[in-house]
Amino acid sequence: MPPPGSPGPDTALALTLALALVDSLLLCVLQETLPDPGVPHIQALLFRLESVSHSLEKADIRSELHQDSILADKVKIIHTYLQQRMRSLRRLVQVQGDFEASVKDMLEGLGGLWAQLEELHTGVTLTKEGSPGDLASAQTDAENLFAILGHYRNRLQCCQAHLKDSTALLQELAWSHTHIRNNVSSHSESVWPELLLQTNIEQFDKVQEGFLSLEQQTTTFQAHLEGLSKESQEGHAGPLADGAHSRSVSPQTSLQLHSDTERRNSTSASISVSSMDVDTETEMDGPLTLFERSALKFSSTIRRLRKSGKRK
Repeated sequence: MPPPGSPGPDTALALTLALALVDSLLLCVLQETLPDPGVPHIQALLFRLESVSHSLEKADIRSELHQDSILADKVKIIHTYLQQRMRSLRRLVQVQGDFEASVKDMLEGLGGLWAQLEELHTGVTLTKEGSPGDLASAQTDAENLFAILGHYRNRLQCCQAHLKDSTALLQELAWSHTHIRNNVSSHSESVWPELLLQTNIEQFDKVQEGFLSLEQQTTTFQAHLEGLSKESQEGHAGPLADGAHSRSVSPQTSLQLHSDTERRNSTSASISVSSMDVDTETEMDGPLTLFERSALKFSSTIRRLRKSGKRK
């Protein structure tokens, strides 16, 4: 006969089994292996934890655990952890969704603005006949483009704010998981918050770099247009060499003489011109004007920056 007040064999067995089940449940709850730490998989994790929480609430086993403090404490740990975890995950789904939408919007918008800048540049590039585009109209369009970039700077700041909120939640999720894991001596790890944080930072860096590159190149283009406008007003857009000498020299020889002069006098001789630029120059009759040289160099710069952005 068991001593008075002590649990019988059946009760002791039931408590032992209950402890084993609670420990197993805790291990399952702490397992958070996400193949891809994106919003859909975070939502799937949230739904799984909600199902466990609903099952515990439906069973209402906490009111029956006053006889065993160890079992009651473990169930309380699971319940508290689930409530905190679900609140953080719900908030993360919203914040992370806002961040990813902001990044997508920025990348698509910047791509369109790059196309506009290239179109503006094409509009002021000399044709084979040597006719410049409408500089005044191009300057107005460039000013409008720069004004649009001002709005995109505000969008970039919003994107950064979403990143900050997401970072705080991910750090909280990582800390809470580590805390309960240490308390229950579990070896389960949750690495997805760190992976998602790294991905978010890389995405924001990509957006920020693209914006700053476009802003800088737009400013350079505006200065380019101002120089061309001033040159046109002062009447210095003609050939560098006199007409008779130009007619006596072949296009290839003239290009070579111009290149030699540029290497001696230009401080930017280290900038290489692509084969496309060289082909364009050799098709022109006579030496290149300052307008032509400036347009070709700017065209080469835009192509290099655009290709660099596409490779990322």
